[in-house]
Amino acid sequence: MKVYSSSNEIGHKPARQVPLVQKQVSVCFMHTLFLMYNTSMNENFFQEFSDIYCRLMRLEILMKKKLISSLLGYYKEDVINEFDKFFYNKTRMKRYDNKTGNGFLSILKNPQITKDSKKFIKIINIMYLSDVLFIVLCCEQFRKQEIIEKFYTNIPEKYGNLIKNRQILLDLRNTIAHYNIRDYVQNKTTYLEVLNIFEKHIL
Repeated sequence: MKVYSSSNEIGHKPARQVPLVQKQVSVCFMHTLFLMYNTSMNENFFQEFSDIYCRLMRLEILMKKKLISSLLGYYKEDVINEFDKFFYNKTRMKRYDNKTGNGFLSILKNPQITKDSKKFIKIINIMYLSDVLFIVLCCEQFRKQEIIEKFYTNIPEKYGNLIKNRQILLDLRNTIAHYNIRDYVQNKTTYLEVLNIFEKHIL
């Protein structure tokens, strides 16, 4: 079981468009309902887990929205070519396999989607948070001043702090999603510090 020793260690578009805030409220509401019927959930953590889950969902949805806006604004219809190695990475692509095929390929190879910008939007919307963070923090194509200024609300002075903390943010999301109370209690201080760091720069 992971324990952080120091705080310094630190899909497809629906037929009807739903406003971003409404999506957030709907997702958080469904999560709350699930918690209500999860009898194993300690009542002391019910509200806390629900609140953190909503914060994580808000952060993830906003990151995707800003990623689309900033990268399309810079690369326009050449965006798929710029991130070709990212999208066609075999290890990454395998994670999007499903019963009907592959989530990435169903978009990239869809002849009915003629514009790369539309393909990019659809792909970003189905991407896992881990891959969103990888593009933002690890892809060279993202490191353009125009993109950075459009993406971040508060531009970090040092990106290393976000890079080294991205796995902790993912661990927090998994801990909350799987109701892992023991892990949350052990790492609560670090988890919340890291969440605050990302919210400070993105929201």
